[in-house]
Amino acid sequence: MNISSKIKTLTAIRLFLLCVFSSVIMSCIISGGMSLFFYGVVKYDYIITGFIASLFIATIIIYIILSLTKEINSGNNALQKKNHELTIAISELKQLKGLLPICSHCKKIRDDNGYWNQIESYIQQHSEAEFSHGMCPDCSDNLYSDQDWYIEMKKEQ
Repeated sequence: MNISSKIKTLTAIRLFLLCVFSSVIMSCIISGGMSLFFYGVVKYDYIITGFIASLFIATIIIYIILSLTKEINSGNNALQKKNHELTIAISELKQLKGLLPICSHCKKIRDDNGYWNQIESYIQQHSEAEFSHGMCPDCSDNLYSDQDWYIEMKKEQ
């Protein structure tokens, strides 16, 4: 039994004892026996009937309180789990922000130390992104338009 379970059990016991104590007081009030109780005359049947009724009401109140406590605790557990997941996600997040000085010709990026880096290496160092290289059709045409194998491949497509 962990500490939070012990605390919940002790709280439930305290709540029950409080309800029992208040039931005794309520039973005296309900049965009209409070004044008789102080004068030394006790009508046991009224007090017992009032006690049972107030104990029943107290039991219902305890059940409602414990049900609400259980719902609140399950909601808190769900929120703690979500909070933990979000904390992990934030710690894994790396993102680029702000303006990046980039060469308009070669597309290298200047870092904070003034060095010019290839765009791929800069982004890999400052984010979780990885690159795979390919070639767009425009660049392929510019690079290989005079090559025979390229001209043949374009005719087949």
